[in-house]
Amino acid sequence: MGQYNIIAENIKGKNKTPDEIFFDTIKTTSILKFRKKLVDAEDEPKDKWIYLKNSHLEKIFLYPKYNRKDSIERLLKEGIIEQKTDYGKGKIKRKYYTYRIKDHKYYEDATFDLSLVKMPKLDLITSKVATHLSFTALDLDKYDIDTSLKDYLKYFFEAEDKRYFVSKDIFGHRIHHPLTLVSKNVRPHITLFGQKTNFVDIPQSQPSLLSYFLKKQVGDNTFSEILDNGGDIYELINKEDRDKGKKQFYELLYGRNPNISHIVGEKGEKWVNELKKTEIKANPSTNGNHTNLAWLLQNKESEIMHKVFNQLSYPFIPIHDEVIVMEQNIDDVTEKLREVLTEEGIKTGL
Repeated sequence: MGQYNIIAENIKGKNKTPDEIFFDTIKTTSILKFRKKLVDAEDEPKDKWIYLKNSHLEKIFLYPKYNRKDSIERLLKEGIIEQKTDYGKGKIKRKYYTYRIKDHKYYEDATFDLSLVKMPKLDLITSKVATHLSFTALDLDKYDIDTSLKDYLKYFFEAEDKRYFVSKDIFGHRIHHPLTLVSKNVRPHITLFGQKTNFVDIPQSQPSLLSYFLKKQVGDNTFSEILDNGGDIYELINKEDRDKGKKQFYELLYGRNPNISHIVGEKGEKWVNELKKTEIKANPSTNGNHTNLAWLLQNKESEIMHKVFNQLSYPFIPIHDEVIVMEQNIDDVTEKLREVLTEEGIKTGL
């Protein structure tokens, strides 16, 4: 469900009504929860449903002067907010409420106020990334960027403390931040400390990592041979459109019961499908065992990239299997990534 904890002390210091603080909290949280490129109005930050604990609401509508339930009921009757009942995942389907501002005028008038939410806890690497992000820039009006994403990036670039915008997921231990949402053709225009940037990534990252595990599990196989000889899996799947080939590869690979023997061979398909039926307690996903392969590959990818990050003495911005650095550091980071891949026994042609 995800949430940001409210700082009660900062609420007390606000010269605002509880209603205004409630609206500010919803707006701030909805913007911080923005995570993917928008495809329809339901994905707009103002339309996101926000979970706030009753204990958080009680900090806003402080008793005895105010009553949490009565205040929420009043805002619902006035048509200013909406409330939705949801249920948690897992064995215990715990009921909880989410909220959003129905009347967009109140959303627009609300303030994006980071002082209302607690600073997330970050490890050493993600803290470094947050610091490096403070020195990034991108001309948002010069390039083709989705309007809602552009609005989100404006909040990000204007915020003094970027730690609120950085996180590491528990599934694949990937680092997420606003610039991971920027399209690949716009990313080269990101500057770092006012300097032009460049990037290096793991070529065909997911196929290369799949090949790594196939060699360990089934031995020699055609899929690995193609990659080891410089072949492009995405182009083999779709010769006319590589991007479509990449999408088709992911759809085939991460489906529940993929028929992929034509890609990874019969032994490879058997191993993949057995993996997707096995219960792996370390996999935190609640979406089923078929996520095991994605979990395995993403964690290996993160392990490799973190080994590289730990060696860098200069600013860097991670984008999953890619790392952005200032132009002057591109040769060094490329060599470090190549060395880590070689140590792991992963052939990519980098």
